[in-house]
Amino acid sequence: MNSKQMNEPLLYIDQPKIIKPESNMQSTFQMKASTTENERAHVADCTIEEKIHYLLHLATGIPSVKVEVITEQEKIIGKLTKADTTKIYLETYRRREIVILKTDIKALHLKSF
Repeated sequence: MNSKQMNEPLLYIDQPKIIKPESNMQSTFQMKASTTENERAHVADCTIEEKIHYLLHLATGIPSVKVEVITEQEKIIGKLTKADTTKIYLETYRRREIVILKTDIKALHLKSF
């Protein structure tokens, strides 16, 4: 019997007492007046130029919004990617980029994220 090697037990019957760590949690919360709700309520009242500016300058955490651009010839749904003084650039569902003149736009509606 001396030839067997003694190993440490895999499971102790008397387990050591483990103290759970305490964490400092936030006890109060104060919310500032949000302007995003006011902006959302008034986006429908904005001009086309203001809507384009709003869509291009969303906060970084907000995904890009799908828009419906209505011209005399057609309705186009896509994501507004960029704009300059005379044109806007939309990316459609088929990943095609379409250029639309701002003067041709009759209406611009926000669809969804």
